[in-house]
Amino acid sequence: MHLAASLVLLASCQAVAWFALSQPRSPIFALVRWYVGRFPGGRAHVLQRARADGSGSVAARSEEDAMFAHCMEYLILAHHGCGAGIALLSFLLGSPRLFLLGLSFEIGEGVQHALQIAHARAFGPARATAPFHSADAMALAPYILLHHSLGLLGGSVAHLYLSDNADVQLLTALLLGAALPYYTTLPLVPLRPSDRIARVELLVQVCAFSFIVWTRFVHFLPLAWRLAPAICEAHGPIAGRIAGTSFCLFTAFNVAALLRGAKSLAASYRAAQSPTTARRRASGPRTSAVRRASHSLELLSGAFVDPLSSLRLSRELARPLTVSHFCARLKLRSGGSRGCLQDALRPSSPPPSPLLSACDARRPSRPEAQMPAAQKAKAS
Repeated sequence: MHLAASLVLLASCQAVAWFALSQPRSPIFALVRWYVGRFPGGRAHVLQRARADGSGSVAARSEEDAMFAHCMEYLILAHHGCGAGIALLSFLLGSPRLFLLGLSFEIGEGVQHALQIAHARAFGPARATAPFHSADAMALAPYILLHHSLGLLGGSVAHLYLSDNADVQLLTALLLGAALPYYTTLPLVPLRPSDRIARVELLVQVCAFSFIVWTRFVHFLPLAWRLAPAICEAHGPIAGRIAGTSFCLFTAFNVAALLRGAKSLAASYRAAQSPTTARRRASGPRTSAVRRASHSLELLSGAFVDPLSSLRLSRELARPLTVSHFCARLKLRSGGSRGCLQDALRPSSPPPSPLLSACDARRPSRPEAQMPAAQKAKAS
């Protein structure tokens, strides 16, 4: 088959296949929803992570929006993982056919997204298809087109002229797999946030950020600088200019992706630090509350030993002791608990102050205090 015909055929098949898989009812979306639903509060955790990260393609205004963005991340992982794996296998085996198949993943996705963006621009987001069915996703259309510039332009030139070039095969595998480490922590998103998960995600984010810097800057820029003149000399100025333009556009995308990656890394760092900080902040008041409760219990236990210590109690702790002491005195006067209750409910009998109660408790009891009123008058 002619290379141009194979390019059109492979790109069309990839575009149709990944368009079907990117719809909300696709098997990948159903599998992700099933996995998230296995964890208690999984959807809420996905929404919390999306709002904390803030780097998704769709604004997380609800759990459904967050779940859609989360499913799209799994779709990107599957798409780029398949393409990078096949391209790497073509480099290891030296197979141009495998390289064409692996490269078609990125070319087909570029065709799919370009047609979807054009459809959304023509008919509006209301009639657009996922993932460009919202204004937030359409706002990222220039960024997405920059992302696909290398695949659509440079990938087409590589498909036609450079399928047997080992450097191009390795570069394709590295560029397709550059962002894969970012998505290795997706299974942890539905879990309940913890210090351990936050530290693992921070470590993965640091490694992924370093890998992207190496693949898209350290490795890509020198190789692109050498490839553009070589393509121009070997295959004509048109192919060289197309490749050079795609290299420049993709470099602009790399700078934007680097800034977004730094933002995601900063969010992961804050997530790794915030649980510990919150725990430290919470430990102070909690420790103070425990100390206050222990101190109150010590005062309460000491009040039964020494009634004068009731003066050190707070008003809430001293009032029950005073009322009980007053009722005990009324019980002696009235001869029973019924009289105590009646006298306690009588408006003219307010409970004495804590100071008087403490002093009465320390005053030695006299036989005259326990004599009825009639006997007192008779004795006098």
